[in-house]
Amino acid sequence: MTPEPGAKLTTTWSPGVAGLPALTVHRASGRHPGPHLLVTGGVHGDEYEGPAAGSEFFTALDPNRLNGTVTVLPVINVAAWQARRRRTPADDGDLNRAFPGDPAGSPTRQLAAAVFATFVPPADAVIDLHSGGTAIMHLPMVGVPGDDDRARGVLNSFDHRFYHWRMPDVAGVFSNEAHRAGKIAVGVEWGGGGLLDREGVTALVAALARSLAALGLGDGGFTPPKLEGPPTLPALAGDYQGSPAAGLWTTTAELGARITAGEILGRLHDPLSGQTTDVPAARSGVIAALPHQAWLPAGAPVAYIG
Repeated sequence: MTPEPGAKLTTTWSPGVAGLPALTVHRASGRHPGPHLLVTGGVHGDEYEGPAAGSEFFTALDPNRLNGTVTVLPVINVAAWQARRRRTPADDGDLNRAFPGDPAGSPTRQLAAAVFATFVPPADAVIDLHSGGTAIMHLPMVGVPGDDDRARGVLNSFDHRFYHWRMPDVAGVFSNEAHRAGKIAVGVEWGGGGLLDREGVTALVAALARSLAALGLGDGGFTPPKLEGPPTLPALAGDYQGSPAAGLWTTTAELGARITAGEILGRLHDPLSGQTTDVPAARSGVIAALPHQAWLPAGAPVAYIG
């Protein structure tokens, strides 16, 4: 699965899990030795900017201008991707809560174990691309688990539309577990709503190109626009807030707005009982994500407030 120096290779790799299809693997080997960057997308099967950006980045990558190795897994959860579902169809498992996985566990946990054991140990840095899927619309965000000064150059490779984000320490999240494994790990969000935002794809490809240089991999043949000045957006932390009940959702807040704890985010209405419930913000901060669907089950995210 490793091409000759100065070459690229596209192949498939089977996770060895019954009923789960093979993954597409793109790999480029530079003319000279250097770090190994792993770029991933499609951990959830209903997210589109990451797979598109990873594929376009690899297509444009020139291995003759590369020092080291780049591996791109455009879609990790292929079964969910083929079903256009967020979760693995075989067991309804959330792959991004299953890492580093369990070889003896459910199909989702077996997939997580195979992917993590095969692709994370050789990597020096991991960039995991996400969106809000069909259910959520996200602001552009780029973050690391905890504090990791090694990731500063990668964070600063994303343009000034991206909020810098201190990711919550949630077990099973791919970038969190890669960080725990000692890797430079960066998580990214852009868009969602079941859409493919071409502006987001272009921004992600440019950020990946700048990340090559930041990690010491050379320029890969890219000439992305230079970024001027420090980031101007506030840094985010926070977490998702869940819906207290099921119902038809009406948002009264705006994506990107600041909100104070206790202010109303939106309302839930049950047309069968006639009950309407105001949902206040649980914390103060910037609204970094909102629902993009009319019906919310209990516990579904009503916002990410950072």
